[in-house]
Amino acid sequence: MTSCQNGPSGGQGGGGGQGGGGGELQAQKAEILKQLNKTIADLQKRQSCIQAAADPQALGACMQQDPNEFQAQKAETLKHMSEAGVDQQKQSCVQAAKDQQALGACMQ
Repeated sequence: MTSCQNGPSGGQGGGGGQGGGGGELQAQKAEILKQLNKTIADLQKRQSCIQAAADPQALGACMQQDPNEFQAQKAETLKHMSEAGVDQQKQSCVQAAKDQQALGACMQ
């Protein structure tokens, strides 16, 4: 995951005032970290389910994501993005996301 160090801001450090202020950046980072933590917890839960699966039906159930849970996650993410003043393009990306992978791509 070295791409984290090669972002559009030119890497670590460097001031510069890009992006409209540190408060927005901190809020955006906090939201991304919150979503990452939730994703990690969800993956660990799914991993435990897969390990415990005794038949193909149980395994299939482990791989399903509750659509209501995903929609709630999107709504919470949009709320925080709006409060933090994140740009409309990223918010539109989150609204259009159909799965966790797409949602994660919006947060980059």
